[in-house]
Amino acid sequence: EDRAQSNLDNERLDIFPQIQLTLERDEGFFGPSVAQFLSLIDHTGSMQTACRQMHMSYTKGWKMLKAAEKQLGHPLLITQSGGAEGGSSRLSPQARELLDRYFQMEKELNETAKRLFENCFLQGNEEQR
Repeated sequence: EDRAQSNLDNERLDIFPQIQLTLERDEGFFGPSVAQFLSLIDHTGSMQTACRQMHMSYTKGWKMLKAAEKQLGHPLLITQSGGAEGGSSRLSPQARELLDRYFQMEKELNETAKRLFENCFLQGNEEQR
């Protein structure tokens, strides 16, 4: 065991923390997949295109969206049905604010995780050498 610990102390570990932010109420309803989905809808203007880009069925995307809306109590999309130019989807103001806050919190969590990781895994190893 001492030899194994010594090897860990003498090598820089090629590992890093992976933090995943999920918002919960009754259950997890808003995490990386929903955030990516909304970002793609915002970028493409189409829920169907966003589903295609995420390699998921339209039904799965719809269910994911409706589950999040149920937990939040407000719509995430403003949709316009077909017609000559086809339908379109855009984020509701509440969805845009939620997405901005989610990405800000995710950024700060990752920065904090990096600092904690360096304190717990890297600095201690350097001091023991």
